[in-house]
Amino acid sequence: MSNAQSIPVVDLRAWTEGGAARAGFVRTVGEALADTGFFAVEHHGIAEDLTRAAYQAGKAFFGQPQATKDGYSRKAARGQRGYTGFGTEHAKDSSAPDLKEFWQVGRTDVPDDHEVHHAYGANFWPDAQVPEFRPVMTALYQALDGLGRTLLEACAMHLDLPAGTFRDMAVGSDTIVRVLYYPPVPGT
Repeated sequence: MSNAQSIPVVDLRAWTEGGAARAGFVRTVGEALADTGFFAVEHHGIAEDLTRAAYQAGKAFFGQPQATKDGYSRKAARGQRGYTGFGTEHAKDSSAPDLKEFWQVGRTDVPDDHEVHHAYGANFWPDAQVPEFRPVMTALYQALDGLGRTLLEACAMHLDLPAGTFRDMAVGSDTIVRVLYYPPVPGT
C-alpha cells in the first residue's frame, strides 16, 4: 500500500467543451475545494513561451546585485508591489524568516491612479536593468487573471450561484502575481 497522495486535477479543455464535460469540471473544482482546498489545472491556456519568458525575466532580475534589487523595494507598498528581499517575510505566527525573495505585480489593466492602487501604490518596474520584465510580467498577469475569472465562474456554478457572481467581484480587484526566488542557502 502506498502512502502517496495526489491532488485533484482539472483540464480546462473540459470547461471549453461545455455540456457534460463542463459540468464534470465544475464538480471537480467544487469538490476539490471542499475536500483539499486546492487543485491543479492542466491545459490552462497559459502559453509555454510566456511561462518560459517569465522565468527568464525573473532570473535576470533576481541575478542583479543586491543594491540594485533593494532599489526596487518600497516600504509604503508593504511588500505588495515591487521587490521584497530575502528573509524579510515571515509565515504567520513564526519568528523564522522565509528563505525567499520576491517581486509582486498588482493589477496591470488599470491606470496607475486607479483606486485599486491607492493602498500600495502603482506597479513599478526594473526597466533599466531588465527591460523585458514589464511586458512579460504584464502579459503573465493578464493571462493568469483571465484563467482566474474562469475558475471563479466554475466555483459559482458549483454553488448554484449565477456564473458571474465571483468573477464579477474580482473585476478591478487588487489581485497580485508574485514572482518568487529561493536562492541557495549556505550550509544547507
